[in-house]
Amino acid sequence: RKIELVHRDSQTDPTAGIDAAKKLVELDKVVAIVGALSSGVTIPVATSVTIPSGIVQISPASTSPQITDLQDNDWLFRTSPSDALQGKVSGRLAKTLGFQTVSTIYVNNPYGSGLAKTFGQTLSEHGGKVVATVAYEEGRPSYRGELEQALKSKPQAIALFSYPENGVTLIRQAL
Repeated sequence: RKIELVHRDSQTDPTAGIDAAKKLVELDKVVAIVGALSSGVTIPVATSVTIPSGIVQISPASTSPQITDLQDNDWLFRTSPSDALQGKVSGRLAKTLGFQTVSTIYVNNPYGSGLAKTFGQTLSEHGGKVVATVAYEEGRPSYRGELEQALKSKPQAIALFSYPENGVTLIRQAL
């Protein structure tokens, strides 16, 4: 069969993602969607559009553990490992590097919360402790308040679970 690619942009935003997916399904009559590239978009698109419509959705980048447990009737797939694996590896690495106390700062969405939770559980299982768990909202010009919260208990390290746009700001302000 000849394949025609149709592109719509989720803008890494759940509302825009749902809107784009509806257009792909209702207007473009696609049989499958590759995307979104964010768990925070993939999950709402799946629950609102692709699962109810019986359209396959494959994400090459969405890693939230929530995707694993989603009641999707086999309409949702991903090609990257779950944060459940990434969080375990990060938690073990922190302990291997000798950190007993760590604070986490994470983007406040399914990606960030899932990764921070699994990281904390794994670090705890290996004898370490998360002394502060701080969520942040994307797109803010400053994260000094979040950094102060994370540093309040004097951790040996901060584990940052972020996207590059905000991660760069957080790291610069931390330094």
